[in-house]
Amino acid sequence: MFDVTLLSDTTEGGIRKVSFQTDGVVCSKQIDIELEGDTLRSVRYTGGCHGNTQGLGALVPGMKKDDVIARLEGIDCKGRGTSCPDQLARALKQIKYKMDERPISVLFVCHGNICRSPMAEFIFKALVKARGLDGRYRVASAAVSAEEIGNPIYPPAKRCLSQHGVAFDPDKRARQVSREDYDRYDRIICMDASNLRLIKRIIPADPQGKIHLLMSYTGTGRDVADPWYTGDFEVTFQDILEGCEAMLR
Repeated sequence: MFDVTLLSDTTEGGIRKVSFQTDGVVCSKQIDIELEGDTLRSVRYTGGCHGNTQGLGALVPGMKKDDVIARLEGIDCKGRGTSCPDQLARALKQIKYKMDERPISVLFVCHGNICRSPMAEFIFKALVKARGLDGRYRVASAAVSAEEIGNPIYPPAKRCLSQHGVAFDPDKRARQVSREDYDRYDRIICMDASNLRLIKRIIPADPQGKIHLLMSYTGTGRDVADPWYTGDFEVTFQDILEGCEAMLR
């Protein structure tokens, strides 16, 4: 009773867009929701009391799905047993419990795929596992160049990961980014400005806004230190850790 009905569910550029028809008891007719992971980006109602629905749409962006459910579930409007806020909570519960949560796919990219991008791949996987989000992300890494194709993770990078207790796949081998990766991944995360420049030779256009610098998530937009030149894998580890933690906020 009072259940919302799924109309559409798509993911584009790492943003999940879900639309529901309300139950017919409330004034609003449809709810359009955008989420990034567990965080609401936007909520738009079709119909309903404009002031109330506009207020909800302004308040919930940036909130976690569970927090919105906890605050809005059970709100009643004029003895109807539900309300526009309650319908939003019901929609979010359906997303959480009844619908398959499609994982967000992330591809980390550096020049050769033997140092920074595999470090980012396994650091991100470790963070995701520690937060109980294993099934929510699909993570891999690749190179913008063909220089190291087939080579394993660089030994100093392996040692650095091991020193921090980060598990990695010893059979990981370098591969180059392909044009098809643009369709396979929701986010393509580069380590530095050179990677951004060179990836355009493989993926010339980014109409869905998928390609970013890792450190842009920290608000700085600087490059991740390249240990191939600095020899300092610890600085690189800390850069990547900071960027990956920011991606999960």
